[in-house]
Amino acid sequence: MAAGLSGCDGAAGGKGRVLHVLVGADPSHAAARRAWMARIEREFTAETGATVSFDTFSSAGDEQTRIQSSILSGTGPDIYSIGTTFTPVAYATGSFRVLTGSDWKRIGGRDKFMPSALAMSGPDAQHDIGVPLSERPYGMLYNTALFHSAGISSPPKTWDQFLTDAKKLTNRKAGVYGTAMDYADPYDPWKFIWTFALQSGARLTSDNVSKAQLDDPRIAGAVDHYFDFLGTQHVVDPASVGWNSAQATAAFAAGKAAMLPMVNPQAAATLEKSAVRGTYRFVPLPLVPFGATARPHGGLAAGSIVSGDNLVVAGYTKHANLAMDFLALVTSTPEQKYYNRAFGDLPSVASAARGRVASDSRIAEYIAAEKTSIPTTFSGAWAQIQLGLGNVVAQSLPALAKGGYDPSAVRRLLSTANDTVQSSLNEQRH
Repeated sequence: MAAGLSGCDGAAGGKGRVLHVLVGADPSHAAARRAWMARIEREFTAETGATVSFDTFSSAGDEQTRIQSSILSGTGPDIYSIGTTFTPVAYATGSFRVLTGSDWKRIGGRDKFMPSALAMSGPDAQHDIGVPLSERPYGMLYNTALFHSAGISSPPKTWDQFLTDAKKLTNRKAGVYGTAMDYADPYDPWKFIWTFALQSGARLTSDNVSKAQLDDPRIAGAVDHYFDFLGTQHVVDPASVGWNSAQATAAFAAGKAAMLPMVNPQAAATLEKSAVRGTYRFVPLPLVPFGATARPHGGLAAGSIVSGDNLVVAGYTKHANLAMDFLALVTSTPEQKYYNRAFGDLPSVASAARGRVASDSRIAEYIAAEKTSIPTTFSGAWAQIQLGLGNVVAQSLPALAKGGYDPSAVRRLLSTANDTVQSSLNEQRH
């Protein structure tokens, strides 16, 4: 892995140089994303004389492909914005810069970041590769007006209560459903399976991360529960089998869904301009699994993955100093506050977070959800886990669109995914 600053670029001599940065396309906030990129381009050039050239990836699979191609060729973006769950995958390649004390000092110090934001920066504090750009805890939105009309006084604390409430809130004649789901989203479905599984006591790998456990019956049960919202319980719009996150959020924003689980603070940008403005709240997800009134032995209070975006620097970059200047800029307190206002993500920098809590009461709700976050497995095999669970859902959608699914087919898909993950885990040990 790369270490130590290289080159003579940076604030003193950046003119004529181009820093290439890869970020997520973020279709839910396309205009805000373009505005942010333009803002950073202007400010970076003003500070360094250099130019930032942004490119985007569209999905987790696209992200992984771009990283692999660049590693093999030794050319590509200088900086990658990657999800926290993909940081272990990037680390395992040995192709990204391990941040030194000098690097952190140039960025503004490791201690300026929220401790929770650093949870997925590396396997330990001495081997960080990720500089936190944002935190994005997952939770649940609920429509307070619809809850009041249905005589429901508080959001559900268990998944059984969630389902009971969803049934009570569903009014098909009015086109209103108890909850919205985004079954076709490229990022969200696996998180439901992970949440249900961990709360029930299952783990996706053994504790020493040597054995894949996607064939655990409790994980198959987690998939069943996820599909049953549509297939047997009928508490979601049948059209949701083809929805992504933006479409599910739009249904909630139009008052057509009373709850929206597995949503992050970014939704606020849409909701504050919608029909439900002033009549929704953000709360942690239920923490008790289906069929229980308390978590079983080994069950975790997993309300969210440790989620957000990390910025990693490619080992092959010839612009390491410029990369540090870029990281310092986007994690400065003013830019962190701007990013929060633009996208809703929690600031990763403590001073910015404190400032936003004082001016926006919703930030406290997001922090409450962040406290239920559990880190995903820090292993290079994580990509196969995440993509494997996503594929189980994707391959089941045609059947689900027809009103059902084949549980035995789900278990075969999980078995195949388990074999792939096991092969990847074996490779990590060699």
